[in-house]
Amino acid sequence: MDNEKESSDQFFSVISRLRKKWINSLFKKIFGFEPSYSISL
Repeated sequence: MDNEKESSDQFFSVISRLRKKWINSLFKKIFGFEPSYSISL
């Protein structure tokens, strides 16, 4: 069952990366510039 945990970890890292991209683009759309520091949620 180790494999299942590994794939879920990969899944979560992909999701968090996508969310970070999405938040950055949303930030850029609202404020008109890139966030100068990484936003972590």
